[in-house]
Amino acid sequence: LQVWYIQDLHRKPVDPKHYGQLCSGNCYLVLYTYQKLGCTQYILYLWQGHQATMEDTKALNCNAEEVDLMYQGVLVQEHVTMGREPPHFLAIFQGQLVVFQGIAGGKGGKPQTSGTSLFHVQGTDNHNTRTMEVSARASS
Repeated sequence: LQVWYIQDLHRKPVDPKHYGQLCSGNCYLVLYTYQKLGCTQYILYLWQGHQATMEDTKALNCNAEEVDLMYQGVLVQEHVTMGREPPHFLAIFQGQLVVFQGIAGGKGGKPQTSGTSLFHVQGTDNHNTRTMEVSARASS
């Protein structure tokens, strides 16, 4: 597994200790590698947060093309929108997917917060669980 986030129109590697921590103000490339019948296969997920800018979205697609060229066109690309992650994407993170509000901090980690955070957890097992930060107010 390799994860990059888009910052200043370029892809930056996410520190492996922050894998599964995404931010709603960013776009991410998630490269999943697996073996099938002795052959190495690849899926490149293009994840887009709801608060990501149009520039970041365009940069996400450009960077995906660059990664695809690095792998000589053998990647399967799948676009993923925040909140609509497919089961396989959720399973990659084994129930540890957390989406924070805001923009990624250093090395792609969660944003700096100064106060109370509230999270909505959905799922029944480590193959379909996701955690989303919501507004820290009683109505949430």
